[in-house]
Amino acid sequence: MYIETSPPTRTGDKAQLISPTYPPTAGRCLNFYYHMLGPGIGTLNVYKSQQGQNGPTIWSSTGNKGDQWNIAQVTLNSNLPFQVSSCFSFC
Repeated sequence: MYIETSPPTRTGDKAQLISPTYPPTAGRCLNFYYHMLGPGIGTLNVYKSQQGQNGPTIWSSTGNKGDQWNIAQVTLNSNLPFQVSSCFSFC
């Protein structure tokens, strides 16, 4: 997923990505890379969603992380089918 953060992007704009639905799990690993560069970079949140509702934030990063790709790893546990969703908010 690529989101342009330079103008005409405005403060308060958001972008969201939602995964397919996955079966319950006792420990599935989610790995992803992210790149957050520049002044005014907002916040990238990743949620575990169940039954159409965003659940708890399972990972979050805010602000400029430099001109590099970073890896994030999260262990997912769920008794119900779930989705992973991400939301990027511009500051």
